[in-house]
Amino acid sequence: MTYVTFHRLYDPSFADLLPYSTAVIELDEGPRLLGRISGSLDPSVGARVSIVYEDLDDETTVLLFEVTGATL
Repeated sequence: MTYVTFHRLYDPSFADLLPYSTAVIELDEGPRLLGRISGSLDPSVGARVSIVYEDLDDETTVLLFEVTGATL
């Protein structure tokens, strides 16, 4: 995993999330995904993560990643 933490507002729809971290997650199977980190604003590069689902409303669910383990 590699990540960046945003402290500056670039889009008004993210105002209530500041600061937030987004990361490139490399799955054990090989593909990479881009997503937002839930919880920790200072994850470690290479940390293990798990998937968390957040319901925004009755029709919309987003995929988040939560740091769950130590750096590889």
